Amino acid sequence: MNSIVNQFIEVEGFESVLEKDLTNPYQWRDSKGNFHYPDDMETRHLFFTLRMIWNYTCPSHMQLHPFKKYNHFDDFYTPKYFMKSIEKLLSELSKREDLTPYFQKQIGKMLYHLGELKKYNQKELNNIG
Repeated sequence: MNSIVNQFIEVEGFESVLEKDLTNPYQWRDSKGNFHYPDDMETRHLFFTLRMIWNYTCPSHMQLHPFKKYNHFDDFYTPKYFMKSIEKLLSELSKREDLTPYFQKQIGKMLYHLGELKKYNQKELNNIG
């Protein structure tokens, strides 16, 4: 397993992503309405799907470049579905042996931002009381 992707496991709130829910397996729904299990997706497709979701859902200062804004998301793509998608796609990428250096660098940036969000959320929790 790639060491940079291993850091993903350490981000609070994402510990369960490596557990496969066999009763309700996650599938990505593409722009044509077709569903794909992450473990059946090619690494390149998996990575660029993750990056598209990341850029669509994160604040602008966290976006990865090059960035193309997609506007074809309908009501199926809820914030909860996007969050689950990030978890599941990162989990599957953590199993891949064919990540290019470019993919690793971009995933590292995502992990960095997830870590920063974790620190921010902890700071806010400490300030409540």
